[in-house]
Amino acid sequence: MKRQGIVILVAVLVLGVAAAGGIFFFLSNQDATGGTDTPSGNNQDTGTGQGQTDTGPPPTPTQEQTVEILIARIDIPANTLIDSDSIDPESESYLFETDEIPISRYNQQSGELITDLRELRGKVTTRLIQASDQIERGAFTDPGLAERIPQDDGEGLPRSKAYPILVNRLTGVSDLIKQGDFVDVLVTFSFPRDDNNPLAPGRVQAFPLLRSTKTVVQQAEVLDILYPPPQPAAEGETPAAQSPGQQRQTGAQAGPPPPPGTATEGGEEGSEEGAETPATPQQTTQAQVNAPQATFEWIVILAVDDQEAELLEFAKMEEAQITLVLRGSGDDEFEPTIGVTMDLMISEFGLPEPEIVDINAPGE
Repeated sequence: MKRQGIVILVAVLVLGVAAAGGIFFFLSNQDATGGTDTPSGNNQDTGTGQGQTDTGPPPTPTQEQTVEILIARIDIPANTLIDSDSIDPESESYLFETDEIPISRYNQQSGELITDLRELRGKVTTRLIQASDQIERGAFTDPGLAERIPQDDGEGLPRSKAYPILVNRLTGVSDLIKQGDFVDVLVTFSFPRDDNNPLAPGRVQAFPLLRSTKTVVQQAEVLDILYPPPQPAAEGETPAAQSPGQQRQTGAQAGPPPPPGTATEGGEEGSEEGAETPATPQQTTQAQVNAPQATFEWIVILAVDDQEAELLEFAKMEEAQITLVLRGSGDDEFEPTIGVTMDLMISEFGLPEPEIVDINAPGE
């Protein structure tokens, strides 16, 4: 009886081992095939129990977009003026090249990094930029006057210098000159008549002063225009009129005049009385600007050579009148002149010579 129980126990163990082996073999086949075939033909994953459909290999992660930024191609010293050659890829003086960075990194520094070469034209470096360094806005500034003086044009002429001239509305083309324009400069000297050659006694001196006018500078570039600060108006007084140049500087800050029919001080909106009111202060100011007043003065900075600067300085010391003549766009011709004196006006240009009038009193 005891022997029979042992046999039964051994048989149970053998059957258990066989069953475990069968289950292990079955599960191994399922892992190898990825699931069991269903009647619909879909291969379902039985290992996870989630019932997900196998569509192939997992998708490749999307690559992050990039942005092209500017970097230094070579070392760029401080105080370097970025001219047209510096940003021309075809030029030997080209200073920059491009590099790609992830857009997420660019967004973090978009206020500093530069992507457009045109943004650098006319700027000056404030520090050394080493090769391969990123180009940042903080490394550049607007040029001073010294950087804006024209470079040598390659003809072996000395580089121009900056010279200031004080002008008014009559001698400064009514303040219609702008930075970058080109002008000629006329000077007019006045000489007292020679006392060693007086007119006959008792006769009026027709020309007590002798004047001479000559063009001494041609095609001088306007580097800058400096206006005096506006004087605050006293209480109850009308503000001083601004020149056209001052209006260009402050026009962006001032708003447009009110449209017709809007309410104004002393009248109601849309009223007939308001339509017949006198000119507004803005209209009065514009009329004052258009008036040829020579009292308002400002300074024009010209690019001249040393010889031209000497001529202008001598004219200023002799209190000669200095007048600017604006050149048209693209006019770069040199025009020979002979100047003007009273003798030349009479002999060369046909000015009638006035007769000397006898003013002797009767009986003398």
